[in-house]
Amino acid sequence: MTSKELCNNLRLFWSTYMTKLQCATYIDHMYKVVPVCILMKGQATGSIPNKIFKKQSMGRALHSSRLCCGLKIMMTSEKEEEDSAMKEIELVRLRREVHRLKAENRRLTTILMENSQEKETKTVEPEVQTVEPEVETVEPEAQTCEPEVSRPSVGGLVMARWTPDKVYYEAKVLSVTKRGNKCILLNCKVHNGWLQEDISSEVFEATLI
Repeated sequence: MTSKELCNNLRLFWSTYMTKLQCATYIDHMYKVVPVCILMKGQATGSIPNKIFKKQSMGRALHSSRLCCGLKIMMTSEKEEEDSAMKEIELVRLRREVHRLKAENRRLTTILMENSQEKETKTVEPEVQTVEPEVETVEPEAQTCEPEVSRPSVGGLVMARWTPDKVYYEAKVLSVTKRGNKCILLNCKVHNGWLQEDISSEVFEATLI
């Protein structure tokens, strides 16, 4: 309700009571609007001053409390309308806030579930690899006191073992016959002085010097 409509309603309210009772008149024209506007804006808590009206001998004067009672009723109804409107606005705001919070909650829940699923896929259990140590069985080489038999070339010097006495002599290879991994030397000529006779025709097993 605008201030102009309020003033018009108050003028109508006052004129009705003055016409009906014929016991009150205005003292001054400026009192017609100013006190009422102050009261309706909530700046005055008491009743309208009695000096606004004049008592006449024809009857009982209109007391200001009656007018204030009517004004308070109008103020109360208008205030209730404003309060209800404010409550409706606040209710709408709260409902929007509730919807927003629910949507935010759903969004955060979805993100949390996606993150938990990604972690489950990334955590792969490490495979236990049991490496069995290879057992290397090293067979000891058969070591003999006899020197290793090599493959000498013809004309080279060897340590030849003569078959009859099993003694090694320094000999010169005349010819070679191979039998498997061993060299069987034929026609070896001994150079040292341990064996003086000619054993060139004997069979020797020898190694290179």
